[in-house]
Amino acid sequence: MKIIVTGSLGNISKPLTQQLVAQNHDVTVISHSDKRESEIRNLGAKAAIGSISDENFLVDTFLGADVVYLMIPSDYKTHDMTADIASTGATYAAAIEKSGVKRIVVLSSMGAHLPTGNGPLSALGLAEKNYEKLQGVDITYLRPGFFYTNYLAQIGLVNNAGILGDNTSPNTRFLLTHPADIAEVAADVILNPTTRKSLRFIVSDELNNTQIASLLGKSIKKPDLTWVQFSNEDYKNGLMQNGFSESAARAYVEMGEAFLDGRAYDEVDTNQDKIVKGKRRFEDFAAEVFAPAFSR
Repeated sequence: MKIIVTGSLGNISKPLTQQLVAQNHDVTVISHSDKRESEIRNLGAKAAIGSISDENFLVDTFLGADVVYLMIPSDYKTHDMTADIASTGATYAAAIEKSGVKRIVVLSSMGAHLPTGNGPLSALGLAEKNYEKLQGVDITYLRPGFFYTNYLAQIGLVNNAGILGDNTSPNTRFLLTHPADIAEVAADVILNPTTRKSLRFIVSDELNNTQIASLLGKSIKKPDLTWVQFSNEDYKNGLMQNGFSESAARAYVEMGEAFLDGRAYDEVDTNQDKIVKGKRRFEDFAAEVFAPAFSR
């Protein structure tokens, strides 16, 4: 099977590529950096170096593929985060149509069902609208929860203030997902296709912020580590001080509000039969990934 993987060698795309290559499939990985080319080849895959905003490059790369795995990277410095995500979706869809690809597996997110009001996740929903217009293309949407690896961005706050936090409350519920669990589900749906349109929610663990703080604190020998809820304004300003554009910071504030009031999970809560349980617990991530990163 000829398979195209976007996302370079990120936390999902790299293990996905390894799994597909191990089963002797013809895998091409798209990366914008020629520095990744040798690493991609060392995995046994082919490298396609170019920009995902270049429609002609994508068409040439997609030609002859049996399936394409699509993901849209986040740019926290962009002038308009929502517009950039939606635009990438439109470019992907145009390239899929022109190249004649008949199957796509799309990395989306829980919360993408909300047309507005959920920051970058609603933007992924806008991107999906472009795929929905494709004729004769089978689509599987992967909707994971909040990535475990997102908590690595909290290390600076722990070091500087001794707390964890954003604009959600200590008891806010989070459905969480390990990137490796996403890669396994992606490999499964790529190699075991369904017809027309299907949906997979991927949940590795379910915790609230107090429980998350406790597990992360335990892993770094700070048992009193607590979760603090910031005001929207303070949270936005903190993100901007850490390099986010104003657009991206506003989008993340909006996403936090959607988690806070629970609407980000409306779709998954009414589609329990479409949930795929991940294997990896958050407690193990805290010990195996967060704690070593914290101590560097």
